Amino acid sequence: MTRKGQISVTGTQWDEAGGEQTTRTTATAEFHTGSGSSYILYEESTDDREIIKTMIKLKGSTLELTKKGAVNARMVFEPGKEHMTLYATPFGSLPLGILTDTVESAISEDGLQISAAYSLTCPAPASQGALPQEQALRNPSPQAPASPEPPPQEQAPRNPSPQAPASPGPPPQEQASPEPPPQRDIISRCRIFIKMQFEN
Repeated sequence: MTRKGQISVTGTQWDEAGGEQTTRTTATAEFHTGSGSSYILYEESTDDREIIKTMIKLKGSTLELTKKGAVNARMVFEPGKEHMTLYATPFGSLPLGILTDTVESAISEDGLQISAAYSLTCPAPASQGALPQEQALRNPSPQAPASPEPPPQEQAPRNPSPQAPASPGPPPQEQASPEPPPQRDIISRCRIFIKMQFEN
């Protein structure tokens, strides 16, 4: 099924200080369904009149938003999980995490509504406790004095009685220690609201 109509995408962010920022995009869009998924395709332009092609995919409770053009990113919203993305713009690229709380959707004969509540995260700064490698080489830690060598042992007789070799035991198994989860900082709390009205 293919339908056309008008779409509005509203994004709201709240930072730690309580500040709120809202952006809204409207465009003509196409709605498609197939293979158990719903797709919305539309184009938007930047202030410099550069084109950004956007695809929204909804499958079950997972929402994907892919941008190509002046901005390149693939953002996945899956409740209870965090997905990483590289948000690339003409000014540079920024790695971000998307930790989703909820995804809600409703599709009818007249249109659709999709909303997602999530948090934007970024990798936490590295710990400053460790010395840089160069500094550690310049200031090596003191080494313990070498232990004295053991006294020489008496030589065994020339014709000792043969002894059966000891059977080798199984090699010790190394237990892999679980890796700690990566430390991340929450940049802001966000909500995206998508609404599309189908044409008659």
